[in-house]
Amino acid sequence: NKYFAQGSGAGNFFMYDPFAVAGNYPRGVDASEYPDWHTVLAEEFTTEGRDLTIRLREDHTWHDGDSVLAEDVVLQHRLEKAIGARTGGVWEEIAAPDNRTVEFTLTSANTDISLPQLLPNRLRVKRGTAYQDLYEAIESATTDEERQQAKGEVTTTRIDNAVGTGLWKLETTSSSQLT
Repeated sequence: NKYFAQGSGAGNFFMYDPFAVAGNYPRGVDASEYPDWHTVLAEEFTTEGRDLTIRLREDHTWHDGDSVLAEDVVLQHRLEKAIGARTGGVWEEIAAPDNRTVEFTLTSANTDISLPQLLPNRLRVKRGTAYQDLYEAIESATTDEERQQAKGEVTTTRIDNAVGTGLWKLETTSSSQLT
């Protein structure tokens, strides 16, 4: 669980892919020879003013074989905004007009602030998993007390059968080991 209060462990770095990673510029080399971002889950992304559009790769799947969909991205970012995660502060609106496109309306047109918050963010929240149930509990809460309790569940719930997108696939877990 990415949001677990005791941390999610270093192995998660390899289990989940980001949308893109920042370019790596060797010392003494003109940075114009290198791209600013290297796409991973994103096939491409564009910005115009406060609008960020991410087009997901068609061939990228979760470890269980399901396609990575824009719906997953929207769910993760709405959950993060609901619990007050830092990525929730850089966008105002999010939509998935189709299965591979995510559209953000950013809080600022300054992409030097928003892109480093959103693009390296690793996709860990898959539709139809416990994460969706946790988000729906927050959204359906009718009192502040219920909402706070539901938000707390996000940081204390163990996610069984975690499914990733990255290089490493999770086989088993224990309190001290990921295999």
